Formats: sequence, structure tokens, C-alpha cells
Amino acid sequence: MTAFRPYPLFAPPTEVADRSPRDWSPRLARLYFDWLTGVAAERARDLVAFFDLDRSELPFRDLLLAVGERLAGELLSEGGSAQRKGGERFLTSRGHALAADAGLLTALLIIDVFGGAVHWSIVDRPRTDRSFNLPALVGFVDDLHLDPIAASLDEANAIVAGRRGPDAWAHIFDVWTDPHRV
Repeated sequence: MTAFRPYPLFAPPTEVADRSPRDWSPRLARLYFDWLTGVAAERARDLVAFFDLDRSELPFRDLLLAVGERLAGELLSEGGSAQRKGGERFLTSRGHALAADAGLLTALLIIDVFGGAVHWSIVDRPRTDRSFNLPALVGFVDDLHLDPIAASLDEANAIVAGRRGPDAWAHIFDVWTDPHRV
């Protein structure tokens, strides 16, 4: 068994952790929103430090490329993903935390690019939206929103399935910082 460095789990308040976001009341959606936005900067900073990088030394896209390279290695390791009996790989709790934090880092960099034009908000409609009751970035054209955690988890799952490369987070950044989106 390969040893891996521990990483703090992505652990929202227990009041929301055991329920689907679709089942949250507005109060629970706000509880999660406040928790997530309250820990986002620290978790993003800790992710960068975990990979022995310095956010101040790299342009945003280069930082995300460096994080993506290291993150892909972690996700493909025993600590970041595991294999089901059928051969399909899935994220472990550690891999989920790393990927969620990469989404937070990506979100914070996008917010930095756009300043006040793009900001966090709770997706409150339509109820069928994948990100209903979850924090997302808003302020883009046509009421588009970006759920950075869902996007990041999608990319992480694609990496462990062999369908995506480590440039995933730089790609998210490129697409969502396109000036035609705001």
C-alpha cells in the first residue's frame, strides 16, 4: 500500500451533509452557503500549499495548470481514487476534498478577474437545476451560473476515468473568464 499525505475532508455542517440539496429549506441553503463562502479562501490557500506552490508567484492560469498536474497525480493514486469490482474508478473522500478545493480555487481566481461583476449566490431556481440550493458564481451574461464544485468534481471524475487531462481547471478558467460571459 502506498502512503499518501493526509488532506482535510470536505465536511460541511452535519445539518446539511446528510440531505440532498434539493431537500434543503432556504435556511439550510443559507447555512451551507455561509459555511462554503466562509471556508473557501482558506481551503483554496491550503490546497495551493499542499502542492508546494505559491499563488503569488504564478499567473492564475499557470497556477491552475500546476495545481491540475499535481491534482491529477493525486486523483490517480490510491489515496485519491479507488476501483470498483467492474474496473470503474471513483473518487475517495480525500479525492473529493481535493477536487472540491480545486473548484473553490478556480472560483476565487475567476472572482479576482471580474471583481464585483461575478460573485457568489445561491441558485434558487429553477428547482430542476443541478445546482439548486447550492452556491454558484453569478454575474455572467444570460443569467448563466458556474457551480465550481460540481464542475471540478466532474473534471476530477473524468480524469480518473481517463477521459480528461490535468489542464481541466485551466480550461474552466479560460471558458469562464471569456470577456463575452460578463
